[in-house]
Amino acid sequence: MGAGQGDNATPFRSDFVPYSTELARVVALPRRDWRSASDTPALVAALTRAYARPGSTMRLRPVQAVALSELYDCAGALLPMGVGSGKTLVTFLAPRVLDSQRPLLLVPAKLVDKTEREHEKLQRDWLLPPLRILSYEKLSRVSGADTLEAYRPDFIACDEGHRVKNPSAAVTRRVQRYIREHRPKVLVCSGTLTRKSLLDYWHLLRWTLGDEHMPLPAEWQQVTLWADALDSHGRENRTGPGALGKLFETPTMHPTLEDVRSAFRARLVATPGVVATTEQSVDASLSVELKPLAMPRELSAHIERMRDTWETPDGHPFTEAVDLWRHARELACGFYYRWNPRPPVAWLEARKAWCKAVRNTLKYSRALDSELQVVQATDAGRLPALVEVLAQWRGVRDTFKPRTEAVWLSSHALEFAAKWLAEHKQLVWCEHVEFAAELSTRTRVPYFGRGGLDVSGRSIETHNGPAILSIAANAEGRNLQRYSKNLVVSPPPSGATWEQLLGRTHRSGQEADTVEVTALVSCAEQRAGFEQALRDAAYIEATTGQSQKLRYADVY
Repeated sequence: MGAGQGDNATPFRSDFVPYSTELARVVALPRRDWRSASDTPALVAALTRAYARPGSTMRLRPVQAVALSELYDCAGALLPMGVGSGKTLVTFLAPRVLDSQRPLLLVPAKLVDKTEREHEKLQRDWLLPPLRILSYEKLSRVSGADTLEAYRPDFIACDEGHRVKNPSAAVTRRVQRYIREHRPKVLVCSGTLTRKSLLDYWHLLRWTLGDEHMPLPAEWQQVTLWADALDSHGRENRTGPGALGKLFETPTMHPTLEDVRSAFRARLVATPGVVATTEQSVDASLSVELKPLAMPRELSAHIERMRDTWETPDGHPFTEAVDLWRHARELACGFYYRWNPRPPVAWLEARKAWCKAVRNTLKYSRALDSELQVVQATDAGRLPALVEVLAQWRGVRDTFKPRTEAVWLSSHALEFAAKWLAEHKQLVWCEHVEFAAELSTRTRVPYFGRGGLDVSGRSIETHNGPAILSIAANAEGRNLQRYSKNLVVSPPPSGATWEQLLGRTHRSGQEADTVEVTALVSCAEQRAGFEQALRDAAYIEATTGQSQKLRYADVY
């Protein structure tokens, strides 16, 4: 679908999704609506009595009780539950529900400490079993290759489960191989289950519900056709819905893209073992203001020249459209990154060839998960086709050491952000480390980067007062509802990232009437990125039923 088309257009081409036995299986799966089930209050009461400590006044939410019940009934569950819906307690209680003897909870590295603190805190009110907590990052390292085999978990919970949505990533491959060989029970939770495609969570449904009970085709060729009909892929022509009309509970003539997505969403969220939230669980309203920030004429000229020549301001050429977007977003903030000195051509070519060889090898290997493992297999003689490529890369690898530096051309965005901080004394979200560090130097406001820590090791979780935040390090898992005003220096081009970022302050416990977000937009690439984020949010909401904050926010 093109940028100018709405979701209610009918952008289908002449080929269609065919009827298949897999489609028939998906259509025939049981349907249920847990929100209207008459026995939900009794279920909440029963499970609260079973798992709350004597004397505790805490009570499970309906969605938590249903999730635990269906996890038990289906021996696995996929929980596309929104930010602040209570996924953490579900992952803590799940091992007790399943009588797991060796449970494992996977979380992002930046959330390990926070998760351990929450487990300790919730122990006061709930009968939580012992639980091993491991980061996705640690599992993805070469040193983590045997971690699953050594521990032999009989239950794996993936919190922030979108971290294993990439089937090519080392951590995903390791988890998938272990599941295939040992069949543990699996729980996957995520407030941002998908970004643009059904393929983001196709394998997650296989892990949790199995091929017979998942509401997508278990066969790759068929699910890719479904994805081409439903995904947020930006093409004007897409596979027609064809036999997907069988998903409609009421026959629809000439369905729009929104109609087809809605029919799939209804099928997905009605599937036993899939527990999704749709409601907004925050009393505060939400506003997102796109703030045009005029750039100095010289900076605008640099961006225009870069679009024409595909060269950075210092004359270095690039070949990928993604590089144009990246440099334009940097320049909109007043600077750009460059390697200084520039790498030799021979070094670049050898590096490119080796990286391509590694990607292709990992794509088809069931035993190798990382570049280092590919190197080790090549040296051991198991990958003879890569010997020469690796030798050429090794021959030049150490002749050049990349060094990145920021070249500042304007302080206009820094000055705006500094003034905003002085006036509002709340949160500034940054895409670029260099910008955040420079803003921190100018304003003496702490910058919380990797791990949610500032330079002195303090955590944003315990900090009060104005703060500068890395989007990459803090958009997930932080409890920042004590703040209600946000400045986003460069708006992310992803609806899933926006959902996480907005959920840090627009969440349960927010006491302000309105959470306010100001996003600076200085160039066409930033505005186009925000428009893509809006399309992503529409796709996510339409196909999963998860209410997206960008969709119900007042955007102006």
